[in-house]
Amino acid sequence: GRYGRLSSHNEYASIWQGLRFAPSVMQRAKAVSAQLELTGRRYLAAHWRQGDWFLGPHPRKLEQAELARAPRFAAVIRRHLTRQGLGCVFLMTNAAPGGDAVRALAAELPGVAGVQAP
Repeated sequence: GRYGRLSSHNEYASIWQGLRFAPSVMQRAKAVSAQLELTGRRYLAAHWRQGDWFLGPHPRKLEQAELARAPRFAAVIRRHLTRQGLGCVFLMTNAAPGGDAVRALAAELPGVAGVQAP
């Protein structure tokens, strides 16, 4: 669920089940999976949005910013990894690869293999 909350993406039918991707998209996905050594592995895919302050201090953005802090987000990831028996996270984020935010999240997830999307 979004930020550790129940959402339709994990409890109800999703439109994603009915979508068919173009062959070029599937080829690119396979190439990235191979590049990141994820082919054949089970992993948790997580999207971690950072730095949306240009939208202003809207109450929802302030709440999301708090929930997206590394310790809070790591707790959500750990909970899902444990429930699903996984040890690898495929991280999609706008945070800089290897930057402070990504290092802070990795420090909160010792023993978890992390792979950042290109």
